[in-house]
Amino acid sequence: MKKPLFIFLFLSFVSCKKDATTDESIPALNIELHDYAFSLFLIGYDVLSSVDSTNQSALYINNNGLQIEWIDSLFTDGNGIEALFHFNNLDSFTNTPLYSREGKQRKGTLKFVADKPINEAEIKGEIEILDSYNFKVGYNSSKMQSVAGKLTFSKRLSQVWDISSTSLLFSDGGNSINLNKTIVFKNKLQGLWGNEITLTGKSDGRIVNNFVSEITEPLEILFTDKCSALYKKGKKSILLGDEKWIADFDGFNSPDCDRLVKLSIGRKEFYENMH
Repeated sequence: MKKPLFIFLFLSFVSCKKDATTDESIPALNIELHDYAFSLFLIGYDVLSSVDSTNQSALYINNNGLQIEWIDSLFTDGNGIEALFHFNNLDSFTNTPLYSREGKQRKGTLKFVADKPINEAEIKGEIEILDSYNFKVGYNSSKMQSVAGKLTFSKRLSQVWDISSTSLLFSDGGNSINLNKTIVFKNKLQGLWGNEITLTGKSDGRIVNNFVSEITEPLEILFTDKCSALYKKGKKSILLGDEKWIADFDGFNSPDCDRLVKLSIGRKEFYENMH
């Protein structure tokens, strides 16, 4: 007896559905897991947008575990602000990674500098990570990587920011990333909460192998309780030698936010979690 058509279609769908994993042996996913520069900027923006507030616990990404050591907290002296951000490393009894609301864990210290308040034009600043800061980042505490280098940022228009780095170095085998990216905040809000941004630009470097990554469709990211800085949609093209990978952050064509990325090369497809 022949099976009804709808049963055949259902079985075909089930047989083709792929479960999401986190297989770091997939080279394109390994590159994505190293792309931390964007989140470094978000840390600084989070603090800069709240610098006039005494309630530091109101920060969006950074919770109460972030300790801010102000070197210069005043814009009025004409030389901007400067601070060290400590992620749970000052107290030996709580020397554990600090989990943030956008899904990453951090440990150690980074230095943040900005020349003007967030509501002014043409702001410039940098995030510096020295080897001695012992800064580490990762999606879970068992797979954290040391990061060192410098990231610069500038506010070009009212809601447009450029970020760049000539070399962010990672501890795992001399891997490094260079980048030039642009962030556009869609909503005229001070701070990240309730905002939506788009991310464009390129990066290159070496993550096991030399690579070039370009955002071909702007990445859209939301900052809400439901999305918590997750990619809503967007695509990247990743060149690894003669291989061309496509990273699709809306692989299921769903309006929901998730940590899923569909990586494809030729006819092969992999559905992977970003942590």
